Amino acid sequence: MSNKKGMDIDNIDAENEAYFKDLFDRDEMEVPESLSAENMKMKLEQDEAPERNEKPEAKPAETSEAKPVKVNVKKHSWMKPLGLVAAACACFVLVMMPVLDAGRKNKLEVLPESVSELRTFKSYKEIRKVIDDMTGPTMLYKNNGDMVLEDSAESGKIGSSKGFASSAPNSAKASSGNAPGNASGHSDTYLQVKGVDEADRVKCDDGHLYYISSEGNCVYICSADNGKSKRLSTIKAGKEKFINDMFLDGDRLITISSGYWGSSETVVTVYDISDRTAPKKTASYVQSGSPISQRMVDGIVYIVTDKYAEGHEIPYCGAVKSSKKLQPEDICCVPHPANPEYTVIGAVDTRSGKELTHVTKAVLGGSQDIYSNGENLYVAGTTYIEDKKEKKEKIEQTEDGDMVYRYYPFYRGTPATVIIKVRMADGKIKLEKTGAVKGTIDDQFSMDEKDGNFRIATTSFTDDGEDVNNLFVLDSDLKLLGKVSGFAKGESIKAVRYLKDKAYVITYEETDPLFVIDLSNSKKPKIEGEVKIDGFSTLLVPLSEDRLLGIGYGVKEVETWQETSGLKFVIFDISNPSKPEVVTSKTMDGVFSEVQDDHRGLVVLGEGEDARFVIPCWEEYEEYEVDSEETDEDPEEIDEPPMEPEEAEDEIVEDDFDNDVEDDGYRGGALELSAADDKIDIIDYHRIEDSVTRCPVIRDYIYAICDNDKVVSFKLK
Repeated sequence: MSNKKGMDIDNIDAENEAYFKDLFDRDEMEVPESLSAENMKMKLEQDEAPERNEKPEAKPAETSEAKPVKVNVKKHSWMKPLGLVAAACACFVLVMMPVLDAGRKNKLEVLPESVSELRTFKSYKEIRKVIDDMTGPTMLYKNNGDMVLEDSAESGKIGSSKGFASSAPNSAKASSGNAPGNASGHSDTYLQVKGVDEADRVKCDDGHLYYISSEGNCVYICSADNGKSKRLSTIKAGKEKFINDMFLDGDRLITISSGYWGSSETVVTVYDISDRTAPKKTASYVQSGSPISQRMVDGIVYIVTDKYAEGHEIPYCGAVKSSKKLQPEDICCVPHPANPEYTVIGAVDTRSGKELTHVTKAVLGGSQDIYSNGENLYVAGTTYIEDKKEKKEKIEQTEDGDMVYRYYPFYRGTPATVIIKVRMADGKIKLEKTGAVKGTIDDQFSMDEKDGNFRIATTSFTDDGEDVNNLFVLDSDLKLLGKVSGFAKGESIKAVRYLKDKAYVITYEETDPLFVIDLSNSKKPKIEGEVKIDGFSTLLVPLSEDRLLGIGYGVKEVETWQETSGLKFVIFDISNPSKPEVVTSKTMDGVFSEVQDDHRGLVVLGEGEDARFVIPCWEEYEEYEVDSEETDEDPEEIDEPPMEPEEAEDEIVEDDFDNDVEDDGYRGGALELSAADDKIDIIDYHRIEDSVTRCPVIRDYIYAICDNDKVVSFKLK
């Protein structure tokens, strides 16, 4: 027997149940009852039930069958996931949601206006009650909708709380980018909002390079002088700690660290690096939860973490050796909490001395990504909102004969994004409002604020389980002003960029449409124009008022599906919003980059259409030989200072490898290009034997950081 998605229900048997049990056993966790063979089979059989007596929207004629896209992206060792069990759960939920929720009626646009207020607490008892309502006791319901406490079902005791849907486990682009940093002699991390620094794995100044090791267990501090570099010192992470990211603030280096295999806490550590050869730890701050994202403004680090509420645990913060749990009045709750997890938000003044001044708040409600413009910080988290029209999913009978419906939070409800607005001011934070919109975001560039209005782009499901896309405009209280919804059916958002009163949205399934959305009237946003091209962009970089550079993936046909083929660049002409055009494009087959998935890897030198870009690359090869037509210069001809043999381990090495390679493996390099005069010009592709993950520029040299922690330099062309 199979369901309407073609899945063989009879194969959901004990063998598959054993597979999930093994996944959880490895991390000493119990398999949720919802993943049992019986329950999974019951869930799939339900999807065969007749639809409600509602007429679906008319479907446009389909000209071709949708083809899946295989994204071929190498995973670097320094990007290891934290929390293997959480990742397994997230993957399972993401794969199964379209199947299990096919045919559901998706009526949610924005939650009722009453959700704009956060619920406050006066006691820990109140907090415990909300947590209890989200966990086991809310799993059983009677025919009339009343909840049955699971441990008292036999006695027929009825509770009054109503259940909420559960969010999926957490996973771990609005304003112009940062100034390129040429005037100061070095490149900076590419930022979403100018003046709001973002933590990264690599930082640099005029004469030094700072980078986190591939294993995440230390930070290397190196000198950088005319293409030569020497390791000066090493900052170790400490026992069983993983350094995720860091900030550089003059003579202070601030690291963000957590545990290796999932974390119950995140530590902010400040080092005095006035003497680069002997960094000194000066202060530290700890906060409950695993790191989601961070921003820094004027030395104040705003850090957002996510903490699952095990039992009735209350988040804590403070000095590492004397942290204290938050007071009830510092904890709030979104109106429809979906999962017993906290979003913990801290503002830490890293310039305040040994005892770091901080303000920390927590919200019951999960988090996925953040946006900040320096005045407000918005935290977005994925949840599932229960459809009140949904039928109960499984019927059970208690010993006393009562019929009880069992509720499975993992699979129930409409995907939605909950937004928490936080006011930032001089190291103080104030939890202001909350709201929710249907669908889920792609990344931080999906969000933006202008003139007090918050804009957010999401991908949601139709009644038939197909992707559609939306852009919502919310006011300062996160109440809906206007929206454009349901566009690009069958596709999902891959990139967003907001420039003044325009939003540029890339969606993808088989082609790459760029949508231009007019936001000048917040109550009536509208799509002005669109243009299509093969492949898809994942990062949109403004070149001028009339030109937009897209960086992303090329694709190729492979049997019945499409596969990513390499690194693709596109220049869009956006001078006429109603008729955007593709000026030119270029794909480097077989070449991939961290920039395709992490904007912070992009280096911008100069401004506007005259800007030049440096991009780290890697490629897989088999008996690979460099194609002379793709390179302007043989690496051996690069004018580089020689390396002293006795300092080989710490010195920057020359690009002197043999171009003829016999063994299979990965190689990479640093790519220099420009987009001036409406042309994608590959200035040089500096190839080396190793994959390159970052390539900061200090004065006239590129310092390529490899995934094996080696550093290789090239002189800028």
